[in-house]
Amino acid sequence: MPAEPTLLEVTTQVNSERQERHVSPVSVASEYPVWDFNMEFDVDLYSGRPLNVEIKVMSARLFGRRHLFSGSLSAAMGSNDVRRQEISLESAPSIFAGAADTNSQLVVAWQLCDPEAAQPELSRVAESGREAMDKQMFVTNVGLRKCELRTGFDPNKYDVYLRISGIMLDDVSNEADTELVVEDFPAEPVDDPSDGKTKKNKNVHVFRFKRPSQGDSHFSWSLVASKVDLLSYGLRAEAFVRPKTLQADDESTDVEQEETSLGVWKDSLANLDDRIAYRSHQLHFHASLHNKEASTTAKLELLSDIYVDGTEPHDEPVTLSKKPHLDVFTGLMRKGGKQNEQLFYASVAALGLKHLSNPILKVFSAAGVKEATKPSYDEEEDLTTWQDCLAVATSRSSSKVRIEIWSEATLSQPGQLVGQAVISSAAPNIKRWRHVYGAARNGNLETQAELMVRGRLPASTWTASLLVHFTQRPVVRVDLKDAMVKESMKAILKVRLHRGLYLGWYANQNVTVLVQLAGCYQEAKSSNGAPRKNANLLSFPGKVSEKGLLQFVDDTPKGGLFSSQESLSAWVERQTSKVLDLPKDVSHAYLYIVSKGDEDLPPLAWAKFPISVQALNTAQWTPVRFDQSVVKLNGSKSYHEDMAGMLLGSVCIQTGEEEDLNSNPGVPSGRPASIDPVESVKEVKDKPEPELKEEAPVVTRPFSLLCSAVGETQLNVGSRGKVTAALGQVETKKVYIHLDVLAARSLPSGDEDGVPDACYEVKVGDQTALLHDKDPFCSLDPVFMDRLTIGPVEAEVLKGPDGEDELDLPPIVVRVLDKDYHTVSSSFEVLGRAIINNVPLLEFAEDDVPHVGKGGEATVSKLDAFLNKHHAAVWYALNSDLRLKFRRNAFGASADGSWARRPRLLMAAGYTEARKTDTFIESLKKAKTKPPHWCFQQIQTERHACYKIRVDVLGLRYLEAWAGSNENVELEVVPFWKSQSRKRDKKVLRLYDSRTTRFLESSDQNPSFQTATKFDGECKDYMKRMEQLLLFQGFEKEADVPDGGQSAKTMRTGTESRFLKAQPSSTAQEWEKFRVRKDRLLGAGFQAPVHTVPIIPYLQTELDDELGKTLEPDKPEPKEATGKDPSGKDVPQISLVFPELEDDYVLLPDVVIRLRNIDEDKDEGIACLSLPYSGSKLPKEVSKMMQQ
Repeated sequence: MPAEPTLLEVTTQVNSERQERHVSPVSVASEYPVWDFNMEFDVDLYSGRPLNVEIKVMSARLFGRRHLFSGSLSAAMGSNDVRRQEISLESAPSIFAGAADTNSQLVVAWQLCDPEAAQPELSRVAESGREAMDKQMFVTNVGLRKCELRTGFDPNKYDVYLRISGIMLDDVSNEADTELVVEDFPAEPVDDPSDGKTKKNKNVHVFRFKRPSQGDSHFSWSLVASKVDLLSYGLRAEAFVRPKTLQADDESTDVEQEETSLGVWKDSLANLDDRIAYRSHQLHFHASLHNKEASTTAKLELLSDIYVDGTEPHDEPVTLSKKPHLDVFTGLMRKGGKQNEQLFYASVAALGLKHLSNPILKVFSAAGVKEATKPSYDEEEDLTTWQDCLAVATSRSSSKVRIEIWSEATLSQPGQLVGQAVISSAAPNIKRWRHVYGAARNGNLETQAELMVRGRLPASTWTASLLVHFTQRPVVRVDLKDAMVKESMKAILKVRLHRGLYLGWYANQNVTVLVQLAGCYQEAKSSNGAPRKNANLLSFPGKVSEKGLLQFVDDTPKGGLFSSQESLSAWVERQTSKVLDLPKDVSHAYLYIVSKGDEDLPPLAWAKFPISVQALNTAQWTPVRFDQSVVKLNGSKSYHEDMAGMLLGSVCIQTGEEEDLNSNPGVPSGRPASIDPVESVKEVKDKPEPELKEEAPVVTRPFSLLCSAVGETQLNVGSRGKVTAALGQVETKKVYIHLDVLAARSLPSGDEDGVPDACYEVKVGDQTALLHDKDPFCSLDPVFMDRLTIGPVEAEVLKGPDGEDELDLPPIVVRVLDKDYHTVSSSFEVLGRAIINNVPLLEFAEDDVPHVGKGGEATVSKLDAFLNKHHAAVWYALNSDLRLKFRRNAFGASADGSWARRPRLLMAAGYTEARKTDTFIESLKKAKTKPPHWCFQQIQTERHACYKIRVDVLGLRYLEAWAGSNENVELEVVPFWKSQSRKRDKKVLRLYDSRTTRFLESSDQNPSFQTATKFDGECKDYMKRMEQLLLFQGFEKEADVPDGGQSAKTMRTGTESRFLKAQPSSTAQEWEKFRVRKDRLLGAGFQAPVHTVPIIPYLQTELDDELGKTLEPDKPEPKEATGKDPSGKDVPQISLVFPELEDDYVLLPDVVIRLRNIDEDKDEGIACLSLPYSGSKLPKEVSKMMQQ
């Protein structure tokens, strides 16, 4: 949209006589405006007509409104469901020269419902992605730690238990919730150890919960829902007591009447999921239980996690290993059990805004937009507070508060959005931390910078840390500074970096990797010697090779006259030399790659590493991304490649008291210093470590104008910290990597004709292979069925936290490409990218694999048979880093509906030890290899399925472009079968060639094919198969007389009688609907060669669509096919299976038909038909009849 202030005008026909018009607040000038405009009105759906809503986007400049865009939506009364739509906007006629953007879309969330129906927050629905409406399997796990009961009862006389339930929140104002899953946990009283500083309250009793059946305190709940549906589901905890003398099996006593509820807490799953997504780890918090009078009766400590089934659960929080200051969540319980409209106030303090001279605070809520423009800055603490206390409000439909930080506007430059934070469930008397991330400082791409701040693109840089305090009175809290200090942790940062891969952007350069934590600084100096805060806590110098391999430099003094001060190491571990003040809820460290000589420029690439606690975890490969506010990405129209490389490392923080951290900084890390260190390390092992006098780096340098210093330029340099360990050599092991690339689905249209010419590229370490580039697949859903064996690869042996060996295999990067043909050359366009990390070990044992094949000759090797059984297929999203375990269902073998339209790639990867598989790999050396040490072949299996595929093309519609023209246009079926000759097989249907087809209709715009001009064998076969569904007329004269001497007329009558017998309820008029005349039989068809597909054992799993459980199907005995294959050769070594719809799962190709202009030699359009097309979705009785 134009970068100018805009507003919305919404017009609704509320009844037959009246319209309502609503006008939104004015948005700020932006190409991606956000109005956050909520409306609610009563409508009368007269005569059953749908509700029509007209939306106009208007310019809000000073000289009057101007109509920019228009859109509309139509809403019909349904099931009270919430809908999210992306409405395409049409440009309004304008006398101005500048043409408006025609690709603009407006995101609208709406609900047409009964007044008493549940009404979730529509603003949260609109902010969610389009996948938020798709059904997924969500897993909710809750760990119960302890409970503090604040009621006056004797724990020696009462038993206490906790009831955890998954509920349906029909309406938060209702006391009674629909319980879906319920589980009780008995409690055991424990002694609460007192630290001597606080006085113990006699009325507070501490309990821990234990489930006797499994011996732990853990609640789990699986739910099939969408992200939007989570607003209507909740988690409920209720504490009960009953006298100890009362036994549950005592029939003389009513147990339920004797039980007393102490308090209830409940919250929506959407609120919990938002908090977990913000922190990127499990949620550790206190749940406040309330009684009916809204008094707090208990405090329950919970550890909760919500994730999609098939993906990895979230990591434990950073604060789990110590006694943290936990957030207290009151949930949806309010006075009287209702969530009413509330008016309260917000005070905000911020860390990290020193680069803004006068930042402006804006708060958005149900009370509207409030601004604070009077900040005060504490330079010593880098703390900004605002003098104004801003009013906020929650409504029945929304409890969200959005906070924005803006820079001050000047005469030459308007104000810019610097940071944004959202608090989903605001309430008075609570404090919330929010760490704000956005674009690089001094980035040159302002539009992308705004999208990064708003969360539509990955944010690269920490901007500020906010502490928000909601109070019931409009009083600015002066203790926000003290609260920040109190809730921060004393910590030391430790980072170990091994190496980087695929960093071709930095080839042959010296680089430095900088490490930052939100809200943390190191003391440094300015160019004039004045103290200054530096956000770069650690720096790792390194060198990048020609092939993009990054190795780090160990610059620790080694001692000795000829010892080198800098040497390339297998890994380097550094830690901060001073104790840091780590704010609350910091879960990730950000790493930046800076080229030598570019320290005064914004970093081009960054990575985001999760933080472990106290000890380093096993190193993990993490993607390095380009900063989109600095680098303009290349790619296709639907995908932009933002990956700059991969980085292997791990990050941890060591928490504790400041004195302990300073006196004992060497807290054990994830592995010893080395297993087999180099000789130089052994020499200094017994010598005292040389003392490193760390000098704080100078982080700015002056720049001049006309030989006069006018300011300072910030440099991207950081402290070297302390090198706690470095290793020059590591233990390695030779392995082979096995990669199956099976199929891609829902690829974006790369070419003008709408379908890409798909091939793919595989990168492993410093080697790259391009596959199917000579003959790419013209399809949106290509089936590759390739198996690659890579190796042997030297894998580094890592020590995990539990002391077990783990192999570090290079990540496998697979890019799907679209081949574009030019006059004298060709090029490739990236359609998407998938990364395979943590390749699993496949324990190959030759004795465990039975001999395969017949006649003493094995057509499938034992290694292939082993891989076919033990591989695990995974869907990898091509437009994100998401992945999902393969599970078969009726929607195309994706685990849920959210993946049905997602570009994705199905692959399976694993590795075997070289010493066990060397003899089998040697036989593959004769296979097609690219590059050296890569073996490429089609997947070989013991069983195959054969299909007869027939395509009937009935006609074309809307060919206005070629109507009456002399251009030669044809339909070409792109072959998906193997060619028997070197020439490419084609099945062509010429549109304007009377020798091939003729048209039933005279219109050239809508031709219908008709080739069945005689009563031939195909017609008779078709009649025989369809005689119970259709009645045929007009074949009497040409039909052969059946056996027994019956006439053709009798044959037709018999068909009629059989049809009426099959449909006893049909009347004569209904029978006429199924009569088919000879001159109405349409279609020009062809029969493809028999298509043989391997049946891969590791794909034979079933997904129960209702429960979402993976089941092993009861397979029927395979049907052995006799005779010869289509080529006439004997095939005794293969078991051919002709499966029915419910048999073994196989990957079938698309039938691709393209409309080709022969005169201009170009494709005008392409249609892709998936197989099986709809057989699995037909009613059972129809499917059975058609099969018969």
